[in-house]
Amino acid sequence: MINLLPPKEKHKQKQAREIKLISILGVLLLSTVVVAVLSFLAIELYINNQLQVQESSIESSALKIKRLDLLDKKVSAVNNILTHFNNFYKDQFVVSEFLSKFEEFFLSGIILDSFVYEKQSNQIDIAGSAPDLEKAYDFRAEIKESQLFRSVTFSLADWMQTDRVNFKANIILAE
Repeated sequence: MINLLPPKEKHKQKQAREIKLISILGVLLLSTVVVAVLSFLAIELYINNQLQVQESSIESSALKIKRLDLLDKKVSAVNNILTHFNNFYKDQFVVSEFLSKFEEFFLSGIILDSFVYEKQSNQIDIAGSAPDLEKAYDFRAEIKESQLFRSVTFSLADWMQTDRVNFKANIILAE
């Protein structure tokens, strides 16, 4: 189509087209900027949210680590106490174990009246009675032959008495 419009009108139409083109480009540019700003805002919100999640995770991990350290210190303290107890009891003379071994020496009728253990000298003083003199001698022979004792001193209260014979013994334990 041939444009027969005067040059002034042609210039107005050209300006109108340019204004439309500029306004369309402006709207496009403005839309692009708004979308970019909204995208950056969404990315910033996402990153901030992830940072908060990571910070709370770090805080809970730090709290767990503090609890574990506290628990480790408590376990170490209890372990130290138990080690002290173990060392204390390891070096102790266990009377019940000794009595169960010592019980083997009691022949029928032997009665133990007293039992005294002295830790410093590692010795035992016992007093008791036997039904007769022969049982007292047998008892003395049994404890003197035992490997549990290093030294045994055995004395009878009355050599002349034949029944219900009282005796005393001082026994030094073998290490």
